[in-house]
Amino acid sequence: MKLRKPGATRAGISPAAPSAPPPKRAPLHPHTLPASPAWILAATLLLAIRILGAVSSPITDCDETFNYWEPTHLLTARTHALQTWEYAPQFALRSWAYLLPHAGVARAVVALGGSRFDAFVAVRLVLALASAAAELALARAVVHLAALRKPRGFPAEGLGTALVLVLATAPGMFHSAPAHLPSSFAMVCTTWALTGWARSEYQHYLGPGPPPSRDTPVPPPTQASLTPPASALVIGAVATGSLLGWPFAAVLGVPYALSTVSASWAHFAHFLRLSAIFAAVLLIPAFAIDSYLYSRPVLAFANQVLYNVLRNESARYGVEPWHYYAKNLALNWTLGVPLALLAIFWTTQRRRALVATERGPAAMLILWLAIFAMQPHKEERFLAPVYPALAVLAAHGVVALPRNWLRVAAVAAMAGLGAMRISALIHYYGAPVHLDVSRVPVYGEVGEDANVCLGNDWFLAPGHFLLPDAARLKFVKQGFTGHLPAEFATTDAGSLREVTARVGHAGFNDRNEMDKSRFIPADSCDYILGRDPVLPLSSSTSASAAPLVCERMLAADRTPVWARVLYLPFSLLTPYQAWDEYCLLQVLRPGETVQFASIFDL
Repeated sequence: MKLRKPGATRAGISPAAPSAPPPKRAPLHPHTLPASPAWILAATLLLAIRILGAVSSPITDCDETFNYWEPTHLLTARTHALQTWEYAPQFALRSWAYLLPHAGVARAVVALGGSRFDAFVAVRLVLALASAAAELALARAVVHLAALRKPRGFPAEGLGTALVLVLATAPGMFHSAPAHLPSSFAMVCTTWALTGWARSEYQHYLGPGPPPSRDTPVPPPTQASLTPPASALVIGAVATGSLLGWPFAAVLGVPYALSTVSASWAHFAHFLRLSAIFAAVLLIPAFAIDSYLYSRPVLAFANQVLYNVLRNESARYGVEPWHYYAKNLALNWTLGVPLALLAIFWTTQRRRALVATERGPAAMLILWLAIFAMQPHKEERFLAPVYPALAVLAAHGVVALPRNWLRVAAVAAMAGLGAMRISALIHYYGAPVHLDVSRVPVYGEVGEDANVCLGNDWFLAPGHFLLPDAARLKFVKQGFTGHLPAEFATTDAGSLREVTARVGHAGFNDRNEMDKSRFIPADSCDYILGRDPVLPLSSSTSASAAPLVCERMLAADRTPVWARVLYLPFSLLTPYQAWDEYCLLQVLRPGETVQFASIFDL
């Protein structure tokens, strides 16, 4: 056996030079979007679904119609609308400042020649696209932070794509994004708050100064302070969502506030300074607007907290069991709920979880559900502000699955269930929005408006935006015994302030007690809107009702739960479903004939 000299090689081959360690991965610039085909496809799908929601999503809560669309109609048309007791100056629970941007969009559409129905769709489209912009910004921030902080090989871009797909296919996001509700507005603000939190943790890891280029290796972690722009986004978003939107959304800022306290007193002092600044910037104009229109000093958000929390009067409007929100989360998020629970469990098992995109959303979700599950009065829309946190957790739950095929299967299953639920919302319950009767010429007595009467289906009415100019919504007494809206006061001068500041014209109360002045005799109806083919007209007349325009609507009370929750193609569930016709009907008195036999006559 021959021994070689040190450094000698076989067959004259030089020894291989020691390989240099691979360069560390550079972080993504916080203003660049991932560009993979999967990401682009997911973002396009999100935008398409948001536009679809703006056009076809049903109004799922009568509060949206009567507390927000109706006063917005007053600001837009300056003629007529229905007023709830919350807008009576003696109570002043709702803020006109929240409505003004929505009315600005609607007035711009009308000024450009669009109808009020066009204005209705345009407002919903703006709301849906604003939500989509916030959702994409959140996904981008989550990708950048995960690419920087997670171990090598972690699918950071896959996490972002999963988040966009979760948001796009969640039925709760589908109908909440275009909704004209303060809770939906707070939801968008929560999305921006989570975006700012992820950006602040990104900067906290990198240290002060501008982010490095893609050619610069990742520096070691530092204990640098939070940069003012990032923390300002978090605080400003939470403040805007709670002070201009829904005051209870301030609860979602608690986890971030606690994180600043745990960091240092300097962080917390910075948090308090910014909070005071945003409170002043937001409350001063809101106070001025509301005080002017109510003709007295008003902080609407404070009145809302006083009524619902300190006086605890909300139970007058219905009480639900503790599991009500579990059912709603299952309907609105399908597999997103178990995936979020998986992410919470996964986060608790690891020491180096990302605060902004794992522990922060988990704390938000747990805190929100703990508080609202204990309240006797529960509504589906109360969950909307925490939806972004749930989506982030569900996306982390997807990437926590041990195999890639499991991740693909989970996203595909959630997308499939979400599509079936979204289709059910559109096809089963969308009739009041899809029934565009705004161009149907309606006629009352000569020189008078037409009375469009609502019976037991009053809560389904989409409001004056979707009715003809001459139509006026009226109520006929049937089974409902609560406190209904009344018409805003009218004045000869036509001043908006004289209308909004009128006290005592409708006998409003805050106890949900019926006021008989809300109802008109059935004989005074010119038209009927709803599923009732004929209202109980007075026996002294031989009037009847003939349908002018109709849309099919599922009769939920006569259809089994399993046949109304999801939509299946090819009419597979039709044999098990009961259907009604949601119609605009003309009341025919002796000698009168139907003006329009069908929608094709319009």
